[in-house]
Amino acid sequence: KIAFQLAVNHKEQAQFIPCVAFRKLVENMSQYLHKGSKVYIEGSLSIQKYKNHEGQIRTTTKVILQNVIFLDNKPLDNKLQDNLPF
Repeated sequence: KIAFQLAVNHKEQAQFIPCVAFRKLVENMSQYLHKGSKVYIEGSLSIQKYKNHEGQIRTTTKVILQNVIFLDNKPLDNKLQDNLPF
């Protein structure tokens, strides 16, 4: 299991969306993603209510990921970069 915040950039500020991934998604994400990677996600919305230490009811919302598509260009191998004509 991995929990993280997904940044969605808007004109003036970023919005951070809590996400959770499990099993094979975690393996793929840890291997191919880094901070700032562009992704397309699919998942279900989880809304939970809880009582905090002051007795107030709070609500948390997060996305339980079911699919992640990596949108960044695949980095070129160094050997291939050396042979590029530009």
